[in-house]
Amino acid sequence: MEQYFAPYQKQEELLQTIPGVGPNVAKVILAEIGTDMSVFPSASHLSSWAGLSPGNNESAGKKKNEDATG
Repeated sequence: MEQYFAPYQKQEELLQTIPGVGPNVAKVILAEIGTDMSVFPSASHLSSWAGLSPGNNESAGKKKNEDATG
């Protein structure tokens, strides 16, 4: 794995400046997202793709319960 990530050493180091992101998490981020951010029109699109954007579970003043069945 180290051979694969060698060209991305600088990006890996930059990711590790984020609190809680160590070498393994940085590698996972690079593997999942890559280094070409042009595929995401904005930071909001990236966070939504990653499942990190809060959802709006309210309509007409009623809260929607995602755990409810039927």
